[in-house]
Amino acid sequence: MQENLKVLMIIPTFWPRQGGAQMVIKKIHDKLEGKAQFTVLTRKYKNTPYQEKIEDIKIHRYLNPAPEKWKDYATGTKKVKTWQIIVVAFFDTLCSIPKIVKLGKKHDAIHIHFPLPLGISAILSRFLHKKPMMTTLHGNADIYEPSKFFYRPTAFVLKRVNGISAVSQDLNDFTKENLKVKKDITTIRNGVDVDYYKPIPDLKKDNNTLRIFSICRLVPRKHVDTIVKAINLLKEQKNITNIEYYIGGTGSELGKLEKMAANNPSQIKLTGYLSEEDKIKELTLADLFVQLSTREGFSISNLEAMACETASIVTNIIGVREPIMGGNCGYLLDDPKDVEATAKILEEAVNNLDKIREMGKQARKHVIENQYTEKSMAEKYYQLYQSIT
Repeated sequence: MQENLKVLMIIPTFWPRQGGAQMVIKKIHDKLEGKAQFTVLTRKYKNTPYQEKIEDIKIHRYLNPAPEKWKDYATGTKKVKTWQIIVVAFFDTLCSIPKIVKLGKKHDAIHIHFPLPLGISAILSRFLHKKPMMTTLHGNADIYEPSKFFYRPTAFVLKRVNGISAVSQDLNDFTKENLKVKKDITTIRNGVDVDYYKPIPDLKKDNNTLRIFSICRLVPRKHVDTIVKAINLLKEQKNITNIEYYIGGTGSELGKLEKMAANNPSQIKLTGYLSEEDKIKELTLADLFVQLSTREGFSISNLEAMACETASIVTNIIGVREPIMGGNCGYLLDDPKDVEATAKILEEAVNNLDKIREMGKQARKHVIENQYTEKSMAEKYYQLYQSIT
């Protein structure tokens, strides 16, 4: 085993593009507190330099000549066709190899985030860099969303790396079953900083109002409109109006949600972008955090809500349900488009505010007791680095 490891992180997009995987890299770096040094290799975008250093993380970028719009497919804010994504992946694979070889030689291990496309690059060049490699499965972009056409090249990568991790047990099981992977996959769940994400003591919840909060990329698969429709249904059919829904974030669905909010401004409120401090404030004031995604790897947003003592309503699907399973700290909804079932949960919640708030307290205990923490996550990655070097 080696200490003070130098790890080359390979990921298609990194800062200033935001996403769950980018935050995982930052959290591992911070919580290992110098036990490992990270360098990130990622795709270059317009107005981003080839090299820079952000918060002690060195970032190197390779040129991908595909159009900027095509390269932004992962954000979901622009429609990009499958063949255009394949073109981006082709250039990623080809153009990253020289830098993988050059940087790989200076590091002890290579950590590939998402097996495709950069896992192909790392494997094709391994006889030159000669370094052990591991890959992390994050769920949406690498396993759940791609068609089965991509299963074979993904399995090609998984069979040839020295270690594999998955961000949830659901994802671990799904990958083994559907991609026929026989190698061990280590489950390393995403974590949250429970010392940072915690209720603000001076903020008190409203005793007479059920306050709901969502924060996400506002895209169709998040089904934020289901909650709005459920609130409107309760207002129209049962005259229940003591429910407020605060929606944070931006995305392609923003215009649609703004029109829906305009029809019920006293109950539906769009906050736009929120800083981390404002997000914690909203989570503290909220009784329920709602995430009705059709796909998630392992929801960090849900963990943040739970750490702030906020109960949850989430979709009963792999990647979304796992954090609240067995914790008596939330509700599972089978169909994220089912307005009536959602309304039924909201009606129960608004009539049992004390129960909901007790579930919120249980949620924070559940996060801590099950080690859904950044420190635990980082240590498990470090152990995996040591095991392959």
